[in-house]
This record gives sequence, structure tokens and C-alpha cells, in this order.
Amino acid sequence: MGPTRERLAKADGFFTVGDDQQGGKVHTMRDDPVGRMFARKVITGAEYSALQKYHMHWHRAGLRWVSAR
Repeated sequence: MGPTRERLAKADGFFTVGDDQQGGKVHTMRDDPVGRMFARKVITGAEYSALQKYHMHWHRAGLRWVSAR
């Protein structure tokens, strides 16, 4: 089905459309700040990969819900 027109507008062009090898389309949204930096070539692929890995570990560790008291 894919993203809505509103979601694509919010992404402001920072997404790619690929093929799922079964006749469908795969949309990859890269409209987060790090994704936008990578698309603008401000950071390298290695830096992008490292930052994505850091974010995944941070999120899975539950640090998103830790409040600053």
C-alpha cells in the first residue's frame, strides 16, 4: 500500500523507492536528522551506520524513557 501523500510530503524528498522483487514497491524513509545528513553527504556511510547502531542500542536499552530528575 505504501505511505500516504501526507507522509511523503512530510519526508520532503528524503526517501527512496525500491523494488521488493515481487512486483511491489518498498519505501525507505530517511527523514530523521541523521538520514538527512547522510543524504546531503555531510556524514559518510560508515558514520551513518555507526549512528544508526548507536541509536538502536540506546533505544533497546530503554534509555528513551529515562527522565532527567
